[in-house]
Amino acid sequence: MPTSNSLVKVKIGGAVRKPGWYSLSEGSLVIEAVKKAGGALPQANLSRLNLDSRLKDEDEIWIPGEKIDINRASPHQLTYLPGIGPILAQRIVEYRQKKGPFQDLSDLEKVPGIGKLKLEKIKGKICLDE
Repeated sequence: MPTSNSLVKVKIGGAVRKPGWYSLSEGSLVIEAVKKAGGALPQANLSRLNLDSRLKDEDEIWIPGEKIDINRASPHQLTYLPGIGPILAQRIVEYRQKKGPFQDLSDLEKVPGIGKLKLEKIKGKICLDE
């Protein structure tokens, strides 16, 4: 059986015990990334994921579960949202610090770099609990 030393690096966030970046063997499955991240939390909804799909380098996996409170999340936590990188996450936090808590999810469109499409992409993963 041939062995491969190739690794893929994947980011896993959401309802897992230890979200973050992980290196796994090339050909690894999503379920293996979940296990590497300490396993799914009780509130995780794994039924919406294909746990048997193969990981590719730089994949970002979101385990649905609790939503991220957009008014309390750190820039690091915000990067687990699809399409939100470190720069945009920092803009969200800076906007919140200058203008106060977001009152409505649509207020996120006032942050430079977030439009209707990006908001639609993250809407189901965020909340406004104050």
